[in-house]
Amino acid sequence: MLGYAREAFCSMLITQVIHPEDYNATRPHREAMLAGRIPAVSGEYRLRCRDGRDLWVQVTTVLGRDDKGDPLYQMAQIRDISAERESRLRAERMLALIDGSDEGVLFVGRDTGITWMNPCARRLLGLAEDEDAGGLILSDCHPPEMTDLIFNRILPQAERAGAWRGEVLWRARSGEDIPVWQTVMAHRDEAGEVAYWSVVARDQRERRQFEARLQYQDTHDALTALPNLALVRDRFHQALVAARRQNRLVALLLVDLDDFRR
Repeated sequence: MLGYAREAFCSMLITQVIHPEDYNATRPHREAMLAGRIPAVSGEYRLRCRDGRDLWVQVTTVLGRDDKGDPLYQMAQIRDISAERESRLRAERMLALIDGSDEGVLFVGRDTGITWMNPCARRLLGLAEDEDAGGLILSDCHPPEMTDLIFNRILPQAERAGAWRGEVLWRARSGEDIPVWQTVMAHRDEAGEVAYWSVVARDQRERRQFEARLQYQDTHDALTALPNLALVRDRFHQALVAARRQNRLVALLLVDLDDFRR
């Protein structure tokens, strides 16, 4: 595991193998074991390999004693945990990233019950940070009229294609309907069956407001907030089309304001 020959390893001191920081951190536990206050010491440490690498291992150490109860030897069971530790660290980094995201994230069970949501999703739905969301299901996040869309289109398509993307409404506890761009992904088990769903939703309110401002600026005078020539032409064209369809006349009145620009 560490790359040492048996003879060389047996002649080494523990301080030559265990990382100095870990050795110092475990000193109180080792002293407690030597004093008989605890039966064993267990923890995750870094051991120095022959090639200079630090290998993360789980070590459980027990103390052998003689007939008088005095310490005689230590016996340690060592298990390489470098792979599972790296996997755990990746999961922790991913969770930290999701927790800090400005997108709402939900994990939803096969039965559509919500099993976890990040802080952004809680804010969108109006839930407190420490509030239990275990009793909610996916359709509770949407207006009632969207239930059919969720169960008959969104989830089936995500199950067939792996994901569904589109704009939907989330319903906050306050009753506000929030437009979001939502991605629903299906995650499968070893048998190929859907084990759970993940939902990622981005709040579209700011984009909608920005688009509304742009549209207003395109059709209204910046100084007076009155409809500009582009909007007048559009409405006049619509009136002409409607008049031709209904065989009616259209009247256009032009009013000139003297000294308006002053």
